[in-house]
Amino acid sequence: MTAVYKEKIVQAFRDNAIRSVLLIDDEYQPYETLVRNRANLDKKLNDLVNSDITDLIEYKERLANILQGEEIHVDSRVESFLRRSDTAQRFVEFFHSKKRICTVESDVSQLEVEKIRKSDLVILDYHLNPEDKGNEAKSSLKLISDLSINKHMNIVVVYTNEELESVWQQIAAVLHGDRANSILLQGEALEAWEEHSLDWETEWYNSIFKKSMIHEYLLGDLNLDIILAEMKSCLDEDISVSLHLSHIQKLIETSVSKLNTIKATKSNFVLHGTKSKWIQAGYVFIALKSKELEDDPSEIWDCIQDSLCDWKPSFYRVITSELQNQIEDANLSMEKVLSKEKMEQISMLWGILRVKENSRNDAAKVMLGNLLHDVSENIRNDSTLIKFVVDSANSTSDNLPKFTENSDRNNNVINKMINISAENHETVLQENIDINFRCDVVHAFNEQLCTIKENISHISTGVVIKDVSEKGSYYLCIAPSCNTVPKQLTGGSLVEDMAPHRAMRFIKLTSEIDLKKELKNAHRSDTIFITDNGQRLALKIYEGKDILLIEQGIVINHDDYPMAPNTSKKIQFFSTNTETKELEVVIREFKPVAKLRAGFASRYQNTQLQYESRIGVDFISAVIT
Repeated sequence: MTAVYKEKIVQAFRDNAIRSVLLIDDEYQPYETLVRNRANLDKKLNDLVNSDITDLIEYKERLANILQGEEIHVDSRVESFLRRSDTAQRFVEFFHSKKRICTVESDVSQLEVEKIRKSDLVILDYHLNPEDKGNEAKSSLKLISDLSINKHMNIVVVYTNEELESVWQQIAAVLHGDRANSILLQGEALEAWEEHSLDWETEWYNSIFKKSMIHEYLLGDLNLDIILAEMKSCLDEDISVSLHLSHIQKLIETSVSKLNTIKATKSNFVLHGTKSKWIQAGYVFIALKSKELEDDPSEIWDCIQDSLCDWKPSFYRVITSELQNQIEDANLSMEKVLSKEKMEQISMLWGILRVKENSRNDAAKVMLGNLLHDVSENIRNDSTLIKFVVDSANSTSDNLPKFTENSDRNNNVINKMINISAENHETVLQENIDINFRCDVVHAFNEQLCTIKENISHISTGVVIKDVSEKGSYYLCIAPSCNTVPKQLTGGSLVEDMAPHRAMRFIKLTSEIDLKKELKNAHRSDTIFITDNGQRLALKIYEGKDILLIEQGIVINHDDYPMAPNTSKKIQFFSTNTETKELEVVIREFKPVAKLRAGFASRYQNTQLQYESRIGVDFISAVIT
């Protein structure tokens, strides 16, 4: 990883992402508490001054009691609330100097995730419940767990006097969640567990289990086969023969759950991290920092940088983080929206009110789509963001090969670029990069070019559908888009007579097996690249060299809108009975699997038009000798 790439990581996740900071520590006093404490102190002193006490010794005792009441205990030290609040002031001044908003929260009962998640950086004291012996980190762990599932990326710096490795494991166990009960044992495995689990657990904690296993297991680095063999060697043969991998996983999950002190439920997160340093899961990135005698805010700022660089997020993560930063920048994202003229603003409201109430959801989607297009165009053309993307890409490796006009050498360069791109991803190992891996990368790129991630609410132009009753049969809808809108009767009396059903045209696609060959010729644009149920597909629009298979179909109950996710539609086709030669109606079920971008959908519509408009007179070819 180059020095420039490290700079881009820090810019994307810290410098440009953090706009607001929240310091949470029950020892620090926010402004409101300071005012309240000062008013309370003034009242007590005034009462003492105006009292009838004449004895000097008694007066001094009363004064000492008043001042002692304004002290707080910190570890073995006793400091006034003013001195502890001075530390908070240093944090506030530090972040204000960096043009960040910084606030302080000391009331543990006010830790509402909906409020705290709006702070980009949360500096969190680990022990917010010092009075709850054995569970001092309850509030901190609960907050971290809640932040991990909110839809705003937060950076949390946990600072503590505890051993960092123990804190790391406790936080990781909470983010992992309780999964012990999710390991289902059945049949002989269940019988063996019920019979031998006590013996296995005793041997597990006496001979096998080590603290370091938690870290390795949670990050997916623990070899359970080795643990199984080691465990078997420690047991008597009569109780080791029935021990299996599922039992080892059950044992280690039970060990993890003991660290999950708040009993957080099972999560689906994949954890990333470095022991005692940082953890990333879901929507939260956590850096760990030991408390010092004098808390220095600059050290926490540097701790974030060190942890982010150790994380080594992929190019995709860096770019999407910076893109989010730009979107959240109101000056950039809302400039065109706010500059709409009076009539355009009025027309947006009219555009929703002009339709029936049951159609206003669709009208609102159209309006939002137009607004977001203006925003996205502004971002796409932003020179600062473009430069950030290019500089980040150029700095992913010190050994980027140079492009050349030589086609063979250039192919080699392209393959090297795929290798560099793969190695940039935090989960890819170099030994896994082979020809199939490279094909998947190029397929993924072409799939993103031709398809759009969108919830498909109805069969329309550019939608690829799969015959769920006939494996491997795919069709592309090429009907005019205006004729596919549910309940919109733009096709004349025929459409009215057929409602709620709708006649449409489809191209039957041919699934190609040789993905490498199709990727080599992808520039011909006669192949659609999609992924269906984890399988990468290359679907050609032609059968053979240049034959289009165009079929007419009737979508049953097309006006039932919208389609629920993972549901199918019945479509009627006509077919000739091979025995009777009679025309028959065949009903098949189709499930939408992808939607093409508008440009690609139009291309294949035009291909169909050109194919059907060819001259119908054929000449005869012959080889003359």
